[in-house]
Amino acid sequence: MGFHPVAKTGLKNEDVYLVGHSLGTHVAGKVGQKFKVHRITALDPAGVMYTKEIPLSERLDKSDADIVDAIHTNGGRGLPYLGLSFPIGHFDFYVNGGILQPSCANNLWDAMKNFNFLY
Repeated sequence: MGFHPVAKTGLKNEDVYLVGHSLGTHVAGKVGQKFKVHRITALDPAGVMYTKEIPLSERLDKSDADIVDAIHTNGGRGLPYLGLSFPIGHFDFYVNGGILQPSCANNLWDAMKNFNFLY
């Protein structure tokens, strides 16, 4: 099965590389479940509501692409941790241990106050 919207363009599934951030990592996983893709990179995959107990069909995991790599920077349970702390890909990288990063806000309110700096 070709990658539906672009199958007619000659794009091969092995040429598809998806990058998702937070909840977008799980969206990329759903795409990978439906259409075979070569690679997915998960940037700080969302952990809120996504635990090990959630079925693999409902979250990103290494079966969703030929290669799944994840970069964890904010993993843990409960606030202020918003990312996954457990491995989900073929390659999982834990920047500075994958928890809170140096010089970053350590609570959600401080992070929200600085949200405008992102855009």
